[in-house]
Amino acid sequence: MIICIPTQESRPSYVCIDKACVVLKYLINSHNWNIWKTSTRFVVDSYHYINHRVTDYLCRIYCNPSPLNGSAPNLVVVERDVHGNQHYKRAFNTQACEQLNAW
Repeated sequence: MIICIPTQESRPSYVCIDKACVVLKYLINSHNWNIWKTSTRFVVDSYHYINHRVTDYLCRIYCNPSPLNGSAPNLVVVERDVHGNQHYKRAFNTQACEQLNAW
């Protein structure tokens, strides 16, 4: 991956792909995670995320397309319905992003 996107400035902020947790594990195991963790977040698209294992800690914490823990506040926005009630909404169509692989 370093050959494809050699500099931190050229790396996307997010990469959305159905197997983002596999890519993340590869980066960790190949000792390349320190190079990527400051520039890019790997996100599983929402369609495929529902099929990922609940027990996969890395996937649930680091590749969640709509984290509510504050780790990626630009992925989730708060909106109000017609009655003024607040609710969370994904800020991006991750399924479309997965088709492009990065946005």
